[in-house]
Amino acid sequence: MNESNHSSDMQNMDDLLKSNGFSPEKIAFLEGLTGQANGKSPRQLLPLLMQATTLAKSSGIDFTDDETALLIHTLMPDMTPEDQKRLNMMRMIAARMAGSGRSS
Repeated sequence: MNESNHSSDMQNMDDLLKSNGFSPEKIAFLEGLTGQANGKSPRQLLPLLMQATTLAKSSGIDFTDDETALLIHTLMPDMTPEDQKRLNMMRMIAARMAGSGRSS
């Protein structure tokens, strides 16, 4: 992807996030993640997303299920069905881990 297309894609992403109610903190976090994800294959993205989830939680940034679904739909349109299943399984595991760490 050339630089002008990347810049245009980033602006489209910003517009999409703002129109869906993402906070400025979440948008800044996602811009950093998008920069790291640029040019990576879906298999390389899966561990990056897991690391990003951990970093977001430790930074006090929490994404709703709807926000996460929107991000996955937007950031990874070229994932194979196998990679999509793998990512969904990892999301479920992460959600269970996060739920077990919460106090009632």
